[in-house]
Amino acid sequence: MLSVEHLQALDYLLWLGSETRAAGLAECNQSTICRRAKQAAQILSLKLIKTNHEWRTSEASILLNLERHLHQLLRFTRNDRLRLESDHWVGKQVTTCLPSAWIHGTPGRLGIAKPMQLLQERILDAWISCTKADLPTDDDPVYQAYELATTPLQLACAINHPLARCSQLSSNDLEQFPSLSLESHLYPKFSDQMRLKGLWTDTCLMRSHHFEQWEGKAMGSLSTIPVNSLSTDRRAKLITLDFDLEIDDCVAIVVLKENSEQPAIHQLLESMQQWLLGMAQLDNRLRLTL
Repeated sequence: MLSVEHLQALDYLLWLGSETRAAGLAECNQSTICRRAKQAAQILSLKLIKTNHEWRTSEASILLNLERHLHQLLRFTRNDRLRLESDHWVGKQVTTCLPSAWIHGTPGRLGIAKPMQLLQERILDAWISCTKADLPTDDDPVYQAYELATTPLQLACAINHPLARCSQLSSNDLEQFPSLSLESHLYPKFSDQMRLKGLWTDTCLMRSHHFEQWEGKAMGSLSTIPVNSLSTDRRAKLITLDFDLEIDDCVAIVVLKENSEQPAIHQLLESMQQWLLGMAQLDNRLRLTL
């Protein structure tokens, strides 16, 4: 069995994509993280490769899968340094309510494919998602999703936008202006929902959230963007439009189905429910569902 420190170093690099962030979470220096990760890869007969500012390995081996399974069970048994990531659109405040056993990755992640891959590989132990349409279904054989709350998605624009103070807007009104979007593969079913409404037309090549490319771009143009009450950046001088998208965002915890009965998962659920209850008292748009 690999030492906790060696497999942790390898998986932190793959998870966070940065030697600096991995070292910070492991509470050691960058050279130590790199040395341990390379030693782990060597023991497992893997190649550790960095491309496009991300780390990856050659195809995972049976031995690596077994090691990760054992190490994940050890984390759950010890109830210590369990790994959580949240989608950017859930908002930054979510990290303030986590039980002490959990550590959180780098904020700003966008998309569903990478977190679900990290869950399946047991690099992550839980993921907080926000796009209701893209949640795993109840009959999914691999993942268990606990939807805790929903909040309506709204369209926002610059305060001097021609539609800013118009009432009872229609899809025809909105189609006259650009609608910022992300690449479809990041949120496939949500993207389909938006396009059916004539929106999601002007693609931003953004894999992690950057204010200047999203809220900042909307502030300085005639573009609209979807927003929810949890993640809207306070720096954004935007106004919501009088248009019902009829789409909800959500707060949902996703785990491997086989881990769904772990006590640490239930502690996380209870902590999130308490936090959301407090948030709902301040924001009547937030509706508890579990």
